[in-house]
Amino acid sequence: MPNPGAIELEDLRSSRKARGLRLETIRQSLHLSRNDFAEKLGVSRYTIQNWEINKNGGLSEDRARHVVKALKGMGIQCSFEWLMHGIGLAPTVADLILGEITLSQQPKLDRSKETDEFSLIAAELRLFREHYPGKTIDLVVADDGMEPKYNKGDYVAGIKYVKNQITHAVGYDCIVQTADNDLLLRQVKKGSLEGHYTLVCTNYNTSVVKPLLYDVQLVMAAPVVWMRKSIHKK
Repeated sequence: MPNPGAIELEDLRSSRKARGLRLETIRQSLHLSRNDFAEKLGVSRYTIQNWEINKNGGLSEDRARHVVKALKGMGIQCSFEWLMHGIGLAPTVADLILGEITLSQQPKLDRSKETDEFSLIAAELRLFREHYPGKTIDLVVADDGMEPKYNKGDYVAGIKYVKNQITHAVGYDCIVQTADNDLLLRQVKKGSLEGHYTLVCTNYNTSVVKPLLYDVQLVMAAPVVWMRKSIHKK
């Protein structure tokens, strides 16, 4: 069955609660207690606790910039836009046993080539969200299933259709959320069962294991109406 809270969670990525969860993810990936993390950031343990549980206003923009700067000094590349809004590439941390770990399932790209252009892309994406509050979803393309139109690392966004509205997404390239909570970029076709859909990779040479998914139940489909090419060179 679809998760009724999944879409709401997607809408809340810019909330103070989401910021706290992202900060907690970083701390836990570093295997640090709140005391140790606070010492490295130059704040109190109670400040870290308040940020993580969204107490007393949670993590503000000014303090987020402080965190990003402090993390950089620890060798962790974390963008302000990701920490505050969940936009763009998640940070990577070094684990002594596992090596470099990316804190999301987004594609691993060359962070050294990131430029100020990313800030412009993030600003556009925030404006898009604000223009259609509660109705948008965005995604960093994670596979080659829709090449050459959409490449790994490209940014796409759309306006969500849910329930019976999903039929209006048939025939379009869409960000879809399946009943299993998978988030994919695929072309949507009618399924053989009522209320189900076929998801198609348009790249015939794709490395995706299952380029056709038949009779999939969808929580949401969002035809792509905004796209920016990756600023990273392959």
